Amino acid sequence: MELDVLYFESSRLLGEKLIGRLGDLKILLVTGEREFYKRLVISPPRLILIGDTGPLNPPVFLYNLRALEGFGRLPLIYYGTGDFSRILPAEGIFSREESQFNDLKLTLLRLIHRSRQKWDREKDSWPRKIRLPSPSLLNARSRVQVDRRIVDSFLTSEIGGINFTGSTFDASIEKILEKLQDLFLCDFCQLFLNNRHHTFYHLHFISRPEAEQEEEVRLLCEEVYPPPEGEEVVMTFSPEPLTRDTGDKPRIILARELPFTEGQSGFLILGARSSRAPSLSGTLSGKILKLTAEVLEAADLFYRKEVETAMMYKAFTQFLPSPIIDDLLLKQSERALMTGEKRRIVVLFSHVRHFDEMVEHNSPEKVVRFLNAHFSNMVKIITSRGGIIDKFIGDAIFAIFGAPISYMDNALRAAQAAVEMSLSYGNISLTDITLPEGGFSIGIGLNEGEAIIGNIGCSDKFDYTAIGDTINLAARLESLCKHYDQKILLSRVVKEHIAAQYYCRLIDRAKVKGKDEATEIYTLLNDGEAYTEKWRELYGRGFLMYTLGNWHLATDYFRAARNILPGDFVVSLLLERCEAFQAEPPEGWDGSVALNFK
Repeated sequence: MELDVLYFESSRLLGEKLIGRLGDLKILLVTGEREFYKRLVISPPRLILIGDTGPLNPPVFLYNLRALEGFGRLPLIYYGTGDFSRILPAEGIFSREESQFNDLKLTLLRLIHRSRQKWDREKDSWPRKIRLPSPSLLNARSRVQVDRRIVDSFLTSEIGGINFTGSTFDASIEKILEKLQDLFLCDFCQLFLNNRHHTFYHLHFISRPEAEQEEEVRLLCEEVYPPPEGEEVVMTFSPEPLTRDTGDKPRIILARELPFTEGQSGFLILGARSSRAPSLSGTLSGKILKLTAEVLEAADLFYRKEVETAMMYKAFTQFLPSPIIDDLLLKQSERALMTGEKRRIVVLFSHVRHFDEMVEHNSPEKVVRFLNAHFSNMVKIITSRGGIIDKFIGDAIFAIFGAPISYMDNALRAAQAAVEMSLSYGNISLTDITLPEGGFSIGIGLNEGEAIIGNIGCSDKFDYTAIGDTINLAARLESLCKHYDQKILLSRVVKEHIAAQYYCRLIDRAKVKGKDEATEIYTLLNDGEAYTEKWRELYGRGFLMYTLGNWHLATDYFRAARNILPGDFVVSLLLERCEAFQAEPPEGWDGSVALNFK
């Protein structure tokens, strides 16, 4: 059988699930390493697919495949989870996330088609026997001719790909030494490092030795590179128990100075008792030392930046929300700080109704206490849904969803925040303040669209903010809540993103102040069940007739809807318009009215 793909995945469930989605490709699934090599000889495929549940050490396995004479030219695809930043010798590296599946399938088809073009010329020349590689690619060099570029790429991936995130500098040193031990089957590593920020001796064992063995190793390392006077030796041990034969006498595999840049010095010792530990050539030793020096410099730089970032974060958290600080810390200069970008965001405006009356009938102290309590309540809701507070404008809140951090469901998050705000605005204590005759209420406007986001101001004072027509329309919608006697108003684009979760009712088509084009205005109703199917049908037909200019028929539908829900303010407003338009039809009717007020 001419095989398209040899697929190695130890989890048969995962393997069969992927095969079922790939269609008509000829794929053979194997679940063991020896079975994989056997099938590789018996049925040479056009492409090899390696899942991360297959080999015990996927990077070493992939590099070993590249080292096999006759099979190194086969296209390789790696498919799994984990760190995808490391260098791997594969034509494609794909995540198991659903968003990556189509790219995986297209890459497979493209590589298989390309492989078919030279299949007949090369398939008969492939080896019929192979020698199974060693678990370590570096050990395999003694038995298999490995291209130097493969070894260099492997070392760069393994040593240079160490992740320092979330580590202290000492923990990063342990990571580096543990990686060197894994690669060269070492039982102990010793590192001396001296730079502007750190000076120490670090001795790391693969597992805790007996006291006599520990002393023996220490004396051996001190003989090769004695520590400076008074310098304490840091002792650490890997968490994994020792499983290999350690032999008797410890021996040194590598002991040389690290080639640091100016201002740093260091010395690395690798040693072992195990007879399996490889001997290292001068060329290979030089590569190891160079990479180790580079990764130590990177760890030092990473740690210093982490400390500086923590200090800046602490200094700024009292002034700005943490997402904005995270975004600002990515900027490297004043010029970058003052650069804007265009982003798609959702804007939320909230405003206290009849606030002027509250100011008039209460002392400044009471007004400030009230606003602080109100803002604290509202901000907690907004930030819990992933929004940030752009600014407070008097008694109004200007919030953003989608910058600096954006989510797939920005509109839904904003709508959920708006609903929670409309239900909980009265949770603060109101016993200490005189309320206006209409009581305490808020209006909320939501709009989505592109806006310019950036740090706007001057070098001495700037604000992270959004500007553009998207923000203006959200503010207009909020101000119209009073006109329509609604708590939440939103634009059509927001409605389209949340209609599956909320009943969004079209209440008007209007040209708001400052806009020549009509805007569809919706209200978000959390209690949508109060509107029966019959009512929705009558209201929908009435609104359609209203926009078409058939105000007589629209009046009939609206009156029937009002009989079901007598207290609906919007229906009463539309009925008034229909009656007025019947008496005096507007010129150039296009289904919308002009609202020339804020």
